[in-house]
Amino acid sequence: MNLKMYHDYFMHQAIAHPLLGHTNDNRVFEMIGIDEDYGDLRSKVKEKDYVVRLLEYSYQVSDFNGALVRKSIRGAFMVAKFYSPRNDSAADYLTALGSAEGIVDNFVEKMIADSKAGHPLFGDSIDRSQDFQVAPTIRPGDGAYAGWECIFTIRPAFDLACDSVGWTDGGITPHM
Repeated sequence: MNLKMYHDYFMHQAIAHPLLGHTNDNRVFEMIGIDEDYGDLRSKVKEKDYVVRLLEYSYQVSDFNGALVRKSIRGAFMVAKFYSPRNDSAADYLTALGSAEGIVDNFVEKMIADSKAGHPLFGDSIDRSQDFQVAPTIRPGDGAYAGWECIFTIRPAFDLACDSVGWTDGGITPHM
């Protein structure tokens, strides 16, 4: 797996989803670093609508259930919907939160279906409920959004079979 495939998969979802419709003129999607916050939701997105933020992933390499060596990749995305805390009611907040949850659910369903269909991003590894944890965000941006963050785990087979490597140094690696 590579970062470009990860980015491109989620960008495609933001473009293709009928409620999001990401374009260069109507920006919804952006990938951000894990240390960044969701503070850019006013200046870099289409006005008063949905936003999607994909976090760069982290991973560890380990044996998985005593089988193949796997890369356990932890990725995350956030979907939020605009609402006006000054002008809207608590019911409007709940409506925006519910709308964002619907899109998170759509993304999760699509990820599971794509995994089962053999999409190389997932390696047939993301079809269990414990692979997803979803929690509300605390009013991301300037507080004018209601949303959810979905953290997920992907476990594609790791290229390294532990008896070969992608490069060698001719046996000069020090043994100290």
